[in-house]
Amino acid sequence: MGLEKTRRNDAFVIAGGNKNINRTTEWYFGKFFRRQNRSIHKANPIKGGIRPSNTIKEVRGFRRFDKVRYKNQIGIIHGLRSSGYFDIRTLSGEKIHSSAKWQNLKLVERAKTLILERGNQRIPLHLKEDGVSCAGL
Repeated sequence: MGLEKTRRNDAFVIAGGNKNINRTTEWYFGKFFRRQNRSIHKANPIKGGIRPSNTIKEVRGFRRFDKVRYKNQIGIIHGLRSSGYFDIRTLSGEKIHSSAKWQNLKLVERAKTLILERGNQRIPLHLKEDGVSCAGL
């Protein structure tokens, strides 16, 4: 069919694609987020046996990994502080703002286990933790 050898083009042809079909130009980038800390025992409980919680769960109605709008940019809450300031990043990890005030945020979507982002260009994959490149996938 004269297409470049990529996994996306291979999938298109395997699925029955041909030259008479108009292909979409959109790309989807998804990321999985863990929802709970399932550890039963914290290493050093406070005197009296009460275990402290790991992090702040919610501030001003916002939670970690909520999708928000900040100055006409859509991002994910990556970090939150009890003072009402948030670290906002894109799904691929690029910083939008490191200390955005809660009053400047508008909730777009509540946090989910799998968050998808649609774009017009391919988002390059980062290196895996073990050092193996995923760029060819």
